Amino acid sequence: MEEIKILQACKHINVIRYKNCFITTETLDHAKPSAQLLVHIVMEYADAGDMHVHIKRQREDIQAFFSEVQVRNWLVQIALALQYLHKLRVMHRDIKTQNIFMTSASLLKLGDFGVSKVLSPDKEFTETAIGTPTNLCPEIANGQKYDFKSDIWSLGCVVHEICSLKPAFQSKSWEEMLKKIRTATYPPIPPNYSVTLSDLIRVMLKVDPGRRPTAYQVATCHALKDDFESHLEHVKKLPASSRMSDQSSESATRNSCSSMGSGEATSSGVYSEEIRQDPLG
Repeated sequence: MEEIKILQACKHINVIRYKNCFITTETLDHAKPSAQLLVHIVMEYADAGDMHVHIKRQREDIQAFFSEVQVRNWLVQIALALQYLHKLRVMHRDIKTQNIFMTSASLLKLGDFGVSKVLSPDKEFTETAIGTPTNLCPEIANGQKYDFKSDIWSLGCVVHEICSLKPAFQSKSWEEMLKKIRTATYPPIPPNYSVTLSDLIRVMLKVDPGRRPTAYQVATCHALKDDFESHLEHVKKLPASSRMSDQSSESATRNSCSSMGSGEATSSGVYSEEIRQDPLG
């Protein structure tokens, strides 16, 4: 039910859309009649599968790396989704390629909020150790409190995996993998990618969460300025059905791009006024 509440509150082009929910009953053991209530969530259909499947196809079938332009575009879209969630004080806590859905309109949709956490205004950290092992941040690996910057670490893991076509942190033993995570020891991305992209991954995978950027800073950094603006232009050209799925959001979509200020990139009404602010700043 917590997942449903989060999905209902989210109206962003890069977050999977909630449609409806219903409850059914299912008998678990016919020998001992007892029914269990099952909650079904109906969500927006992502017709191009998920990022995990695309990486597997690229590695095994195509046997080639994604272009840097593609990787940068995806990075901007996921960062914008995280910026929106963090503004709502939603910590996703399970950013991984299996939870990034894709559409034929070249849009990414962040989904699966089953382990997400909504932080109250007076709470900046949480302690529950949760998430996908290969994408755990050092704070969780050390049993410490963690905040929104844990999602940034996971974003860095995802971008590294997109570039390398395999997880950044792998090991034959759990202890060895935790050691690599605690020290941010991971292989470099393939040399066909730029130093700039490598540096972006490096700052997201800082052991000290205080040295990691916010989602807003990632999406709007100077290194991704052209990619950011290119994505917004693409969104503006999409039909309303691809951009939004409810009237209130469609009206926001009709707003033209407006300036964020001197020397900064532009933002579109599709992301709403509040997204232009740093959620943690």
